[in-house]
Amino acid sequence: METLNVLFIVVTSLASGLVGVIISNRFFIKHERIKFKRDICLQLIANRNDLKGDEFTKALNSIIFAFNDDNAVIEKFCIFNDCIMTRNCDLDTSNRNLLMVIKAMLKHLNMEVKDIDDKYYLITFNPKN
Repeated sequence: METLNVLFIVVTSLASGLVGVIISNRFFIKHERIKFKRDICLQLIANRNDLKGDEFTKALNSIIFAFNDDNAVIEKFCIFNDCIMTRNCDLDTSNRNLLMVIKAMLKHLNMEVKDIDDKYYLITFNPKN
């Protein structure tokens, strides 16, 4: 009877540890995915002053991979991509489409900024100029 109790304690302890590792691992993966998306969004916003620069381009290229689970972001990205790749739209349309991508990404990440006018999303603050 004593060995059965010890065996029960060992098995439940191992099972408890295993469940804890599985839950922790799932939380970590989810957190890292959100962090990855947030970093791409911030990289896109931070480098919007250099639309032909490497950092902005890297952020744009990462959107499809990072936000593939959100149809709204992908739809807005495709509209923006078609606009800039075909060169069929003017600067105002291109800016509006970029703004739609940024807002869709912020909404997906629950980072919406409600008290800022849309024009401030596109204004770049660069004291060097």
